[in-house]
Amino acid sequence: MQRRKSRTAARDYLEAIIVAVIIAVVLRTFVVQAYRIPSDSMSNTLLPDDYVLVSKFAYHFRDPQPGDIMVFEYPLNPSKDFVKRCVATEGQTVEIRDKVVYVDSQAAPIPPELLFSDAKIQPRTLSNRDNFGPTVVPPGH
Repeated sequence: MQRRKSRTAARDYLEAIIVAVIIAVVLRTFVVQAYRIPSDSMSNTLLPDDYVLVSKFAYHFRDPQPGDIMVFEYPLNPSKDFVKRCVATEGQTVEIRDKVVYVDSQAAPIPPELLFSDAKIQPRTLSNRDNFGPTVVPPGH
């Protein structure tokens, strides 16, 4: 009788663990996923090694808006994820002139928590960090 109870308890634990793993995999695949912030590019909003939970279906119900924080694959290395703030949506024209972001020829509002760490402005010939575009955001981007 004792042996039968221990088998039943072990089986119950195993079933609970299997169900929990299946639920976790389904949630991570279709609903929400945790991402680690790898760098300080989003400081002071998000700090390195912070984790964010990302909804995987939010944009099935609405389009991205400027100001949204988004996670996407780094275009030059799809195995890496980028965590960035959306500044413009499809069809809008984006340009950076001397570290000022312009969307449709209007200066984008600067979030109060934005951190400028380098006052030097790089010329366009050296880098597109401080002077970029203009470019039109393609459909679906």
